[in-house]
Amino acid sequence: MTIDPQQQPDAVSHPQPQPRKRLARTFLVTGGLIILVVIGGIAWWLFSPLVVHTTGSATNPFAKATSAPHAPAPTSTANIAPTPVGPVILATGKFIDKPNSGVGLANDRGSGNVTIGRTTDAKYIIYLDNLDVTNGPDLHVYLAPTSNASDAEQVKREGTDLGILSATQGSVNVPIPADLAPQLTKFHSVVIVCKTFSVIFTTAPLVFS
Repeated sequence: MTIDPQQQPDAVSHPQPQPRKRLARTFLVTGGLIILVVIGGIAWWLFSPLVVHTTGSATNPFAKATSAPHAPAPTSTANIAPTPVGPVILATGKFIDKPNSGVGLANDRGSGNVTIGRTTDAKYIIYLDNLDVTNGPDLHVYLAPTSNASDAEQVKREGTDLGILSATQGSVNVPIPADLAPQLTKFHSVVIVCKTFSVIFTTAPLVFS
């Protein structure tokens, strides 16, 4: 008896994935991983400041400073006060510790002292001490023209950004650009702002010597 080859059962075959399908699957997996990394990075940037505390220990450059002389114009050369050679305090202030002064999730607030002055090497610095500010993302130090700002957008628009607040506790030195020194008296407060979300954390009205 002979068997017709056409009547033999077909061999079991396993279709192989097409190259395009494999490539598409690879792209989907890679894209998903990239999205997860990006989302994780953003989440860490937003919420890590709420649990990660940074403490500064900057030295007070005005520990032996005198206040800037503010006397009436002299009537003779004998009454001219000598120019101080040491550090000089130009302005002082205190952060208004008002709970929920911002609108963030962490009851944004801040306390501490502010001293603005000129160092012995003629640099202008804002010294923040006893600082205790609610942690938050992208906190910046601003000099603002108003004494008690309540609008972060106005501070960002009319004030001067001095850079990121390097620590939320302890003491911090914030440099002031040299070209800004002659204009210091036009500013009436130091403000800590969450720049990304336009939230004021705390404000320190200034009193000039």
